[in-house]
Amino acid sequence: MDRRSWSNVLKAGAPWPMEKWRALGSGSTSSAGSRSLPGVSRITLSPEQAASARLEVATERTRLEQAALLLETCARCLTEAREAVLLDVQQELLDLVLKVAMQVIHDEVAQRPELITFQVEKALARVKEDSMMTVRVHPSMLDILRQASPGVLESLGPTARVHFEPDSSIAPGGCMVETSQQIVDARIATQLARIGTALKQGPSP
Repeated sequence: MDRRSWSNVLKAGAPWPMEKWRALGSGSTSSAGSRSLPGVSRITLSPEQAASARLEVATERTRLEQAALLLETCARCLTEAREAVLLDVQQELLDLVLKVAMQVIHDEVAQRPELITFQVEKALARVKEDSMMTVRVHPSMLDILRQASPGVLESLGPTARVHFEPDSSIAPGGCMVETSQQIVDARIATQLARIGTALKQGPSP
């Protein structure tokens, strides 16, 4: 439309085209609440359909809760199984360490048999009696103890009485002390067994 045409429209008192668009826009805005969005359709459920949908939702929720409970139970079982496996490995490793320690001690005693003197003195120190004490050791250790007996008796006091006896059932390096009231088991295997039991039980709470 040229300038002359626009001028004639204005002279005739016709509304400005932009005002028409604004009027149309305001009218569409006011009626938007009653119109549906293009491409979107409303779905109306019957009471029976709504009840069925609620039942399906509740059923699915129950299934999810059961699945979560099953996963939690599986996780707990896996944790317990892992702890049991670790415990078995620890027990086997501890047994292996004790066996190695036994062999090392035996080798050390074979090279230094005079260590039996220290072992006997420790065992005798645990006896709180003045009666006769019988010390049983491996036959190969007997001569060493008899030679060291003056020093052993001196460490016990003037009233101590000690008798050494050979016992092939006792491994070299260990001993047993017997009195009329008690028996002190200082065999190497017994001492290692005590250590192993303490380690397996772990620290006390």
